Amino acid sequence: MKISVIIPAYNQGQYFQECLDNLADQTYKDFEVIVVDDKSIDNSLEIAKNNSIVSKIVELPENKGIPNAFNKGLEAADGEFIV
Repeated sequence: MKISVIIPAYNQGQYFQECLDNLADQTYKDFEVIVVDDKSIDNSLEIAKNNSIVSKIVELPENKGIPNAFNKGLEAADGEFIV
């Protein structure tokens, strides 16, 4: 059973690598990581692009907040379960 992990990101560069590293350390491996960049102005998008654990990146044209970013992640998800 595949799990989709959706990470809405807005200017979270200082914490983002640790988040992705923790996902990579999970024992359960049947998951995809979808990063939804909500028009960050820091290095969040670059961190996502340079990390092999990230399956999909959705770049939003403007910042509209976490609910909108999460919904865009849902549209991109292929998993049976969403986290």
